[in-house]
Amino acid sequence: MRYVSIDLETSGLDPEKNQILEFGAILEDTDKCLGFDEIPKFSCIIEHKEIVGQPIALNMNVRIINILSSLWMAKKEDRAAIRKKFNIIGKDELVSNFLNWLAPYFATKENSCEDLQLYSYDFVLNIAGKNYASFDGRFLEKIPVWKEMVKYSHKIIDPATLYVDWNKDENLPSLDECLKRAGIEKTVTHTAVEDAWDVIQVLRKKY
Repeated sequence: MRYVSIDLETSGLDPEKNQILEFGAILEDTDKCLGFDEIPKFSCIIEHKEIVGQPIALNMNVRIINILSSLWMAKKEDRAAIRKKFNIIGKDELVSNFLNWLAPYFATKENSCEDLQLYSYDFVLNIAGKNYASFDGRFLEKIPVWKEMVKYSHKIIDPATLYVDWNKDENLPSLDECLKRAGIEKTVTHTAVEDAWDVIQVLRKKY
């Protein structure tokens, strides 16, 4: 089975007011289970003219704020290099960049022309993510073309359902708690692609 683990870093908790700061995705193939260095990964930082955020969220994502600040303060001739280094793109470019990264992995003789590097988007994704349905997905659906162009099963894979203690827990466990219960000694980094990797790690413990 193949699925895409997706994680976002945002400027707050409200998709109506706050913004996506970073997008991370990893394509997992359960028949291969590649290591972090080899597994297909995509990440980008989203550029905004203004950031509307909550103090806690902005503090957690000060790394991203510093990168965006360095872009804004850089000389005009240096900005292209900074954008390339950190894959900084506009919000309107996110969906096309994400699908262009994914498409070659789903290419077949019937839906692609590899010689011209033209690929169809005619594939349906299985998506995994901690709180994707209640959080990340709500932010992504604020991008108009996300729902139009990204085809995915609405059966979202959430590792919390595999690590819940039905006798003791009052709520589904956090990703930190899932890592702990899976016997993985690390803490959530709040780097989108690394958090997407953590989801894969705890899921792998179950398959």
